[in-house]
Amino acid sequence: MRVQYTLPGFLPAESPPSEALEPAGSPFLGRLQSLPLPRTLNWKSLLHLDEDPSDPTSIDPPPRPASLDFRDPVSERWNWTKMLSRLLAVSASQSSQLPANNADRAIGRMLTMLTDFREAEDFIAARYLAETEE
Repeated sequence: MRVQYTLPGFLPAESPPSEALEPAGSPFLGRLQSLPLPRTLNWKSLLHLDEDPSDPTSIDPPPRPASLDFRDPVSERWNWTKMLSRLLAVSASQSSQLPANNADRAIGRMLTMLTDFREAEDFIAARYLAETEE
């Protein structure tokens, strides 16, 4: 059995040259000629390997949210006192309901330390105000 691999009328030798298919004033050819040639890049710049890698030292910090705008020290101390009082109230209500475990003891120690810190801060602020009034 003989297999014919070409179709009659479509033999490769019989195909006309490509210039004969397109008219001389082809609009597509004009578009190809007007496109800028791509800039030749080497493979390192094409893959961006010539740029410095981004690491924490080369990246700027994120913008500060509007909710964290700087306030005066008095309002900061007031917010700090309210937050700590809220946490102490929640901790006191939870500790009376459940038996203490290691995490609850650690939270209690942290709140005790924060309370001591707040008292020391209050003492320093009161002493500063007393010195400025004299």
